[in-house]
Amino acid sequence: MNDQMATTAKFRIKPVSHSIDVPESAAYDPIRRALAAIDAAHDDGRLPRTTIKLMQKNDVHGEYEPSLNRILIGLGHGPLDTMLHEVGHLLDLHAFGHGQMYESKNVAGRLTRVVSKAMASRAADEWRAIPTADIRDYILDPPEIWARAYAQWVVSRTSRNATFIEAGHWTAKDFEPITTEIDRAFSLEGWL
Repeated sequence: MNDQMATTAKFRIKPVSHSIDVPESAAYDPIRRALAAIDAAHDDGRLPRTTIKLMQKNDVHGEYEPSLNRILIGLGHGPLDTMLHEVGHLLDLHAFGHGQMYESKNVAGRLTRVVSKAMASRAADEWRAIPTADIRDYILDPPEIWARAYAQWVVSRTSRNATFIEAGHWTAKDFEPITTEIDRAFSLEGWL
């Protein structure tokens, strides 16, 4: 271990992966890779024990079930990227939101600046132009905005790896102000 890694390791609060139970099966290797990227990007500190279940259904991308503390990941839709997105929901509710509500929905909350920058992006302008209201409303819902931004932020902080291809919803330039606000939010919590 080099000096920088040793220094960083001393100040770790609690890696996200320590709160997530991942089965030993090789089918869960993409989940473990996603968690390694998350752990390399930041700490957390306040997550409940959470289980992971892979779903064979092609119509399921992913879903975080707060009442069960369970993340469902569909195998047909990029499990690495989906895992990053769903951990974004987990952090939104439990790490930032303390289990009561999604912090991204709190208009005066700790993720307000992230969501505001994301909503001011060119990508969000394109999403607002989606003609189907239910799809547009879902895509523009603050927890979904946060989860997509979080997934892209983890990838941008930890890897240029092509296996994370689905995580990029914003161009690099469009994402810069969002990155700054995510960095700020995690720094304020002491997780960077």
